[in-house]
Amino acid sequence: GKPTPFLGREQEVALLDATLRASVEEQSAKAVLVLGSAGCGKSRVRHEFLRRLDAQQIDGTLLIARGDALRGGSAYAALGQALRRLCGLRERETAARAVPALHERFSRHLDGELAIRSTIFLSEAAGYPLDREDPLLRSARHEPALMAEQIKQAVITFLRAECAQRPVLFVIDDLQWCDAPTVRVLEAAF
Repeated sequence: GKPTPFLGREQEVALLDATLRASVEEQSAKAVLVLGSAGCGKSRVRHEFLRRLDAQQIDGTLLIARGDALRGGSAYAALGQALRRLCGLRERETAARAVPALHERFSRHLDGELAIRSTIFLSEAAGYPLDREDPLLRSARHEPALMAEQIKQAVITFLRAECAQRPVLFVIDDLQWCDAPTVRVLEAAF
């Protein structure tokens, strides 16, 4: 609970800051992977970078997730976590509250059919399957490859719309424990 000084990692934080600024100025996607052995301070670097970013009050979209060894086999666990957090939802939120919040957030920069389609498949990824008669959704639920493609397209559509409005920063802590479908979707989005 006590604040501790941040020592010896200024170079890493400066690199993260410079990469973010270059990405914003060039309007291009960039990825940074912070590597190191357990306990060397990777999470502290992330914490300090985000703390400084918050202090600068940069207008952007922040998506945060954490890989989890216990959920590494759960498809879209990290993506769902990031989407729920973005929409201000708790992990075990009821669908009655979650789905309208997800739709409201996803439709801010998407219109009509794109907003509906994105909500349908991003809700699936966030752990709130919709109870609706949609032929594509019904087919996707029976064919995992189709579901993966639709979720990927929904993520790309959502991120493209967000990036057209302001910078987007997606942070995943403990990527080594992250589920493979989330990693594949983010790889495609880049």
